[in-house]
Amino acid sequence: MYGVTAGHRAYFSFRVSIIALIVLLIPVFSLCMEFSPLPLYKPEPKRDKYLFEASVGYLWGTNQLRYRDADKPFMPPGRRDLTMDSPIFGIQAGAFLLPDLAIRGQFRINLPQTWGNRFFFVGENESTIQELPWIVKTRYIESDISAIYHFGLGDMPYTAAMVGGYRFYKTDFDSHRPQRWSDSFTDHFQIHVPYLGAYYSHSNLAGALVRFEFLVSPVILCKMKANQIIAGRSTQLDGVSYLGQWMDTTFELSKKIGGGAFVGGLLRYNFINPIARAKAEGFLLPTDGKTKLHPTDYVMDMRHHLFIGGLTFTYTF
Repeated sequence: MYGVTAGHRAYFSFRVSIIALIVLLIPVFSLCMEFSPLPLYKPEPKRDKYLFEASVGYLWGTNQLRYRDADKPFMPPGRRDLTMDSPIFGIQAGAFLLPDLAIRGQFRINLPQTWGNRFFFVGENESTIQELPWIVKTRYIESDISAIYHFGLGDMPYTAAMVGGYRFYKTDFDSHRPQRWSDSFTDHFQIHVPYLGAYYSHSNLAGALVRFEFLVSPVILCKMKANQIIAGRSTQLDGVSYLGQWMDTTFELSKKIGGGAFVGGLLRYNFINPIARAKAEGFLLPTDGKTKLHPTDYVMDMRHHLFIGGLTFTYTF
């Protein structure tokens, strides 16, 4: 039998030291991997690329129409206040095309309601205002497409973004006078708004998903067609607008209920003010049964303030 020599003891101690060093370095290496900024060692977490949202709510607001004969600047303007209060439904969908660039589409439509309103007309002497009750039914459709470029998305729970897009409105007003149903107004507006704005979201603010958006535009492309029949006299108005003021802001708060599903609420305010110059094509004089052309210019100023409050269901995947 051979005894254990000094060389054997040295070799055995060397192997034990190497194994101990490896065991000690494992947690240190793991810690370095955890905090390494290199994507090679820490891949970015998987992020949802698609969003779908459905909303139901109520719209409060008034669409105010002011109109004046441009050929008679001394005349006070007529005014019609058109109530737009009604239930409203909406959907939106979005998707990331690039890591920081997303597109979004939205659509909203109201459930038309009938309300009693008061109209203010220029009197016969063209210097006084006459107030009359009218019944108004409003139809409202809105669609939107936009691109959203995010800054600082990464691993952070919050992000800011720049928004650019285009919104389309179609609003129809059918008005009748209760005491004389043959007296009527029909107003049709098609409004196109290119806009810019800012967007902010936080995925975990006190345990909730928060989104805020602010949009503005000084350009409003508005096409207006209107027909009015008063005491048997019919007038057709056509007008366009290229400038005005437009603003839209939205706040949403949602709580996660499981998976990629969220439920929450939204608040939204929308202001629009196109100024259209309209041309009157003519009117019918019932006394002789003939059509008499009466071309003249009208300036029509439309303003609406809309508030929407509602509930949302959001799903991301």
